[in-house]
Amino acid sequence: MVGVENQPSFQVPINSLPSSSKNIEKTQKNSNNQNTKNRYNNNNNNDNSHHSSGSTSYTPDVNDVPNEEHITNLHVVNTDNNYFIDYLKIGTINIQGGYKTKLIDIINYFDTHNFNILNLTETQYCHKHENNKLVERHPHPTNKNLSIYIILDANGDNRGSGVGIMLTSTLYQHVHQIRFHKGRVLNIELGFKRDYKLNITCLYLPAGRDKHTNIIKKECNQFIDQLFRTQNTNDDNHKFYNLIMGDLNCYPKEKNNLNHHIIQMAKLKGFKDMAKFHAENQTPDITRTTHRIDYIFGNNNILNASIHTFAQKIPPSHFTSDHKAVITLLQNDLFKRSRHHQGNRRNEQKEKPNYSLMNDDLWENYKSHSKTYFKHRFQYIDLDNISTQDELDHIWNIFEHSLHNIKKSTIPQKKITPQEHHHLYPLHIRQLNRHVITLYKTKQFLNLKHIYIRNKIEIPTDKSLLVSSIPDSMWTSYFKNWKVHRDHIQKIAHSMDHDIILNNFITQEDFFAQRTEIYKLYNHLKLKRNDELSQWKTERIDYFINQRNFDLSTNQTKMINSILQRKPRKITLDRLIFKDNNNDTIFTNNPQIIQKEAIKHYQNIGKHDNQSTYRSIDDLPLPWRTIYDPANHHSNSDCWDTLQQQIDISDVLAILKNSPTNKAPGPSQITYEDLKHLYKDVLILLTQIFNLCIHLDTIPTKWCDALLFPIPKPHDWDSKLTNTRPITLLETTRKLMVSVFSQRLNQSLAKYNILQFNNRAGVLGQSCLEPLFQIQHSIEHARIYKKPLWIAIQDLSKAYDRVDITLLRLALQRIKIPEKIITFFINLFSNRYNSIILPNGNLASYKVLQGIDQGEVVSPLLWNIYYDPLFYHINQQSHLAYKCDTTKIKNIYHKDSDIIHNFELSLVGYLDDTTWFSPSLETLETKLDIAHSFY
Repeated sequence: MVGVENQPSFQVPINSLPSSSKNIEKTQKNSNNQNTKNRYNNNNNNDNSHHSSGSTSYTPDVNDVPNEEHITNLHVVNTDNNYFIDYLKIGTINIQGGYKTKLIDIINYFDTHNFNILNLTETQYCHKHENNKLVERHPHPTNKNLSIYIILDANGDNRGSGVGIMLTSTLYQHVHQIRFHKGRVLNIELGFKRDYKLNITCLYLPAGRDKHTNIIKKECNQFIDQLFRTQNTNDDNHKFYNLIMGDLNCYPKEKNNLNHHIIQMAKLKGFKDMAKFHAENQTPDITRTTHRIDYIFGNNNILNASIHTFAQKIPPSHFTSDHKAVITLLQNDLFKRSRHHQGNRRNEQKEKPNYSLMNDDLWENYKSHSKTYFKHRFQYIDLDNISTQDELDHIWNIFEHSLHNIKKSTIPQKKITPQEHHHLYPLHIRQLNRHVITLYKTKQFLNLKHIYIRNKIEIPTDKSLLVSSIPDSMWTSYFKNWKVHRDHIQKIAHSMDHDIILNNFITQEDFFAQRTEIYKLYNHLKLKRNDELSQWKTERIDYFINQRNFDLSTNQTKMINSILQRKPRKITLDRLIFKDNNNDTIFTNNPQIIQKEAIKHYQNIGKHDNQSTYRSIDDLPLPWRTIYDPANHHSNSDCWDTLQQQIDISDVLAILKNSPTNKAPGPSQITYEDLKHLYKDVLILLTQIFNLCIHLDTIPTKWCDALLFPIPKPHDWDSKLTNTRPITLLETTRKLMVSVFSQRLNQSLAKYNILQFNNRAGVLGQSCLEPLFQIQHSIEHARIYKKPLWIAIQDLSKAYDRVDITLLRLALQRIKIPEKIITFFINLFSNRYNSIILPNGNLASYKVLQGIDQGEVVSPLLWNIYYDPLFYHINQQSHLAYKCDTTKIKNIYHKDSDIIHNFELSLVGYLDDTTWFSPSLETLETKLDIAHSFY
C-alpha cells in the first residue's frame, strides 16, 4: 500500500516553480535542469515586487535544522545553484494506529523532516470531545522557544478511525476555525492579513463496503458537501488557498466506491491531484505510478504556488507504516509579511507568589511580618481625619504597597513567562530524545546519497564504487566541521556509558567503520529511550489509578472530570475575525488591531440604542412612573437598618473564613490567601478603610480598575468576540467589603419579602427548586384539565451589561433603601475601567460605559431588584395570567367542606432566565410587549 508515484533514488526532478501571475500549463514539459533553475531565478527575482503588498501577517518558521535529507525532498535551487530549504512543507501519512505509543517518534519525524503541516490518518485514537476540539501542545524537541500543536478529531465510533493535523506554533496562531466529523473529517481554516485564507481538509475515509461502513461513507460525503458549500472555493479569488488531503481508501478510478465521491467533487470544484499534476510536468522517466489511496488535492492558487509533490517512505528509525507519506512543497513567501511589519514579542519573565510552597511556619512568619510592617507604616496616620477621595487613595496606596513588600520578603516567588511550556515527558526522557535526534541527523550527514547530491557529483552506476568515486578534496571540505560533531557525539556516548571510537578525520578508508559506530550508538540510544519511556508510562498509569481512587473519597468532581477527560475550555486572544466599516469579514493577528477591536466590542456590550437618562421617576413613561414610586411599595426604611451599620472585624473574619482560595486576583494581585493570613490588627486596619468608604460614599480609585478575561461560550469561539463572554476580575479587598453588604442586603430581602414571589433567585431560603415546581405544576395542570398553555422561554443576553445605572438607582429607591447606601452602590459601578488580558500582557484600559460587573458579589441581588418592577407590573395583570385551581379535600364525607385553591402564574424568573406562561398566544404577546417596553 503506497502513497503516490515512486520517485527515483538519485535523480533530481526538474519541475519549475510557477509564477503566481501565470497558470501552470498542464502540457508543459521540461527536461532541462538549467531551464528549471533559470525559471526559478526569474520568479525569485520577482518575489519582492509580487509580494510586497504584505498580504498577511504570517512569519514563516526558519527551517535551520542541519538536516541534509531535505536535499532529496526539495529539488529546487536558488540563484547560486545551492540547495536550500526555504519552503512550506505539507504532508499526509497514515500512521496505522498506535498514536499515543508512536507520539514521540511522530514528533521527531515532524521535526527532523522540516514539516510545517502534517496530516495524520488512522490514529485509532477515540475520545469523545464534542464541541471542545482536542488540541495538544507539545514542546519542540530541539527548540525550547517553539511548540508543536496537534489538532485531533477523535470522535469516531470505533478505534479504526481518527484523524489529526500537526502544525508549527507560528502557523497555529493563524488557526481560527476547526470543524470535524466522527473521527473521519477534520477541517481547519487559517486566516492571514488582508483576508488571505488557507483551508485544509484532512480525511480518513473507511475502507469496507458492508452496509454499516457505507452509511458512514455517505455521512462523510454529506458532511464534506456541506463543508464546501459554506467555503469559498472559487479559483478566481486569489486570496483563498484550499487543500484536501488524506487517506481516501479509494483508487483514482474506483468509481463504484462511495469514497470516490470526494475525488469527483474535488475535480468539479477545480481541485487538481497534485501528485499527478507534478508527475505530468516532469520528464517521462519519473512518471511511474502505482496504485494509491493517499492524496493531496489543491485548487489553482495552491498549484500556482507549488514547487513539488512526491512520496516518501517513512524511515524505520521513526515508526512503521506500509503507507508512504505524500508531501507537497509550497513557496514560503505565500503568507510572508514584510520585515518591518514583524513585531518583536518579548518573552519577559515575571515573578508571582508560589503559594503551594507555603506551610504553617512560613505563614506564621508572614503574619508576624505583617504585624511589624503595618504597625510601622501606619504609626503616624490618623484614619479618623480622612475626609477626601485623595486621602482615601493615599491610605489605600500605602496599604497595598506594604502588603506587596511583605509578600516579596516572606512568600517564595516563581518565575513565569507569557507562554510557559508544560512538558509531557520528564527531563531525562527529553534529553535522551534530543540525543536520538542528534544522532539521526548525523546519520543523514553520513548518507552517501546526500554527499553526492550536495556536492553535485555524478553517481556511479557501480554501487561498490560509491565511496572511492568521491574526490579526495571533497572529504576535506565536506567533513571540515567533523571534529565539532565528533566531540559532541563522544560527550553523548560518555553520558550513556557507551564506548565509541571516532577518529579526528573521516577518510575513504574508515568511512564505513565510523558510520557503523554512529549507527550503533543511535540504536543504543533509541532502545534506551524506548525502555525509559515504557517504564515512565507504567509508573504514570499506576500513579493515576491511585490518584483516582484517592479522589473517589476526597474530590469526586475531580474524579468525574478525570474519567470523562474534561478539561477547562479557554481561548487565547491572539487572532480575530471581525467586520470592518464596510461590513467585510477581516482576519487579523495584529496586536494593535486586536486591541482596538476587543476594546470596541467589550465597551459596547449591551449598549442601548436609547440613551435616555432617568434622573427621577418623572422621566419614566407611564405606567412605569407609578410602579417605581416608592410610595406604592410595601417596604419601609426600617428594613435596611443593618445596611447602615458600620462593618465590624467579626464580619470581615467571617467572610474570610469561607472565602475561596486559588482564585485569580484583580489588578493589584492581592489574593484571599494574602488577606486570610494577615495579623488581626492589620485586618482591623483594613476594616477601618472599609468604614471610611461607607462614610465617604466612595471607594479607592484603584478599586474601580478591573481585569477582563474572555472565556468561550459553550460552542467554539472561532476567533469571533461575539462567541465569547467576559469574566471580570475585581480587586479582592473590594469584593471582601461588598460581600458584607451583600449578606446584609440578602438577609433583609428574605426577612421582609421585598421582592415578588416569582423573582427571588439567590435570596436566602430560595433555590431553583421553587421555579421548577411552579413550571412543572402548570404543565401538569394544563395536561390533566386539557387547558391551553403557551410557554415562552427567554434568556437575556448580556443581562448584567444591559443594566442602566440611572434606572438601577430608581429601582433601589423604589424599595426604600437609604440614599447613602444607594449612592455607595451606584459609585461601585461608576467611573470604572477594564483592561483585557492577552497572552503577552494586558491591553490599555478603557472606560466601562454601563452595566454592573459580572464578578461582583452583590450583582445577582442588584439584578433581582432591577428586574423586580417588571415582575410586579406583570403580576398585577391578572387577566393575562394562566390560572390554576385545585381542590383540597377536608372530609371525604362532606364535599361541601372542600377548599378550592387558586393560583395565577404569568412568569417565573431565575436571574436572567425567564419563563412566560399564558392561556393564549394573544395574551403572551401582550405580556412580551410590556416586557419590551421595560427593556
